[in-house]
Amino acid sequence: PGNNKKELINKYEVYEEAGVKEYWIVSPSEKTFFRYILDDNGKFQPTKLLTEGEEVTTMIMPGFKLILDEVFED
Repeated sequence: PGNNKKELINKYEVYEEAGVKEYWIVSPSEKTFFRYILDDNGKFQPTKLLTEGEEVTTMIMPGFKLILDEVFED
């Protein structure tokens, strides 16, 4: 809670410039998960919006699986 648009944009720019490989935005109140993935040119590329019933995996942590139903449980 409390992440406003200006703060999210600032983080996006700082993380992209720093070479952060993935930037995740999780909204528990809206039950959404959104991710940007750094491409070979050092620019973030957006992915599709995910929600309950879906799972997140990532190339940077092989074997990791985030089950969004569990994340968004009350």
